[in-house]
Amino acid sequence: MKEEAPEKRLSGTVRERGQLTIPKEVREQAQLEEGAEVDFEVREPGEVVIRRKISFDTLDLDDEFVRSVIASTTDGFEALRGEAAAWASEIEERAVLDGSLGDGLAED
Repeated sequence: MKEEAPEKRLSGTVRERGQLTIPKEVREQAQLEEGAEVDFEVREPGEVVIRRKISFDTLDLDDEFVRSVIASTTDGFEALRGEAAAWASEIEERAVLDGSLGDGLAED
């Protein structure tokens, strides 16, 4: 079971050039070390979510695993394309997601 962080309100101060000091307790719970990259999500005016950025470079994945995921994903999309109704449903679902049609999967 995933351990949830206790809900606490901690604060920091934004400095002149946009620098923000994140309280030590928050850095520890978010596993943020010096040099860690973060993503910012503005949900609405005045509400910002900060997440530790995770990239393939930071994950310990072996090449065989990555290749198998890519192959199974490619095979899955090829199977969907073979079923007109299933592929149309996939494209319709992607249209709901902002910017998702520019991924090169849609047929011209």
